[in-house]
Amino acid sequence: MYVDGGIASNWRNFAYDELNLCEIPLVGSVTQSTSSSGICFSDSVRDASLGKRINRTYLVRPLDRNLPARDWAPTWKDVDVLLALLKLKYESDKFKKSTLGFRLVDLWRTLGGTETKNRQREIQRIRRSIQKWSRLSIDCDLWRYGDAWKTVQFAPLKLIQWEVNTRRGCQNGLTWLLFAGEICESFRGTYKRSFDWDLYLTLKSPAARRLYRFLEKRFFCRKRLAFPLEYLCREKIGLNRNYPARKYKHQLKPAVEELVMHGIVETAPMSYVFGKNAGEPVVRFNAGPASRAWADGKKGRKRVATRTAKRTPNSQQTSRRRIKPVLSNHQLESNLGLALERGPVLLREGYARTKNAGGAAFEQYQRLLVEWAMQTKEVG
Repeated sequence: MYVDGGIASNWRNFAYDELNLCEIPLVGSVTQSTSSSGICFSDSVRDASLGKRINRTYLVRPLDRNLPARDWAPTWKDVDVLLALLKLKYESDKFKKSTLGFRLVDLWRTLGGTETKNRQREIQRIRRSIQKWSRLSIDCDLWRYGDAWKTVQFAPLKLIQWEVNTRRGCQNGLTWLLFAGEICESFRGTYKRSFDWDLYLTLKSPAARRLYRFLEKRFFCRKRLAFPLEYLCREKIGLNRNYPARKYKHQLKPAVEELVMHGIVETAPMSYVFGKNAGEPVVRFNAGPASRAWADGKKGRKRVATRTAKRTPNSQQTSRRRIKPVLSNHQLESNLGLALERGPVLLREGYARTKNAGGAAFEQYQRLLVEWAMQTKEVG
């Protein structure tokens, strides 16, 4: 529980997040045209070891293209079920094995279930969620594991057996699942992140829960974060992609206020949180006293330089020119044309939206598109 002026460091009920899956909402608007092809998320991250930004995509799709969206597309409640399964598995054996045997009623209690007349209906809802996770696949072209990137394609769960002997009063029935190897590798290694499970269940808004998980990961490196509003809501929160910026602000504002109330985000005027940068709407967050940025009594973490050798100004400039060579006008036009034809949809939309106005925002979208094209050519 958050106390004014204090730090919520004495968590009693931990849960763990897989950091690759933490980057995407897994939930998105499914239309008739995307019900069989899946839901695509894309983002751009900086790789310190390579010294450049890389673009990656996540595709959540059904294993069987004939399945209707209601039988495979995750919802916010389905994401809660997946997180509860990861919590049970980590508490069981810290992912030493890939299989998990559990009772559905224990999973229901982990999700905050209480003895009510709706218990059986809620357990049936959990069963449908488990079936959904076993019917879909997550495809990622750049999946992070340790210091390496790899291309993966996996189903998060595989259902082995439903619980047997489910007569009333029987306590021996178990459901058996098999977790994907990619998820197990992250939990056995260091690519996981703990968060307060009790606080997570306390949050009422699904957008607040999603934003809490995402910010708790990003606050590990810095206290202040800023994102383009449309990028955050579409690629990180999972809101409808067809909404204008003002609708995103209207939907995100209650979630931000809820996190402020619990001390995850610092109190600030909404004019600061929802502002503009070079004419583009942005959303800004400062870490609150109950966030992970303050959990160890440290005000953020300092970045560690990847290269410790001392350089003179001349050698620094030479190194930068060597890492990022100057392109001719023909090369720029060629790379930009390739990116506008096949690049990430978000970057292409931003480029088209800011082209007439120009300015810093337009130059940033142009630079990101050119970098994407150069990276694509290097991989090819």
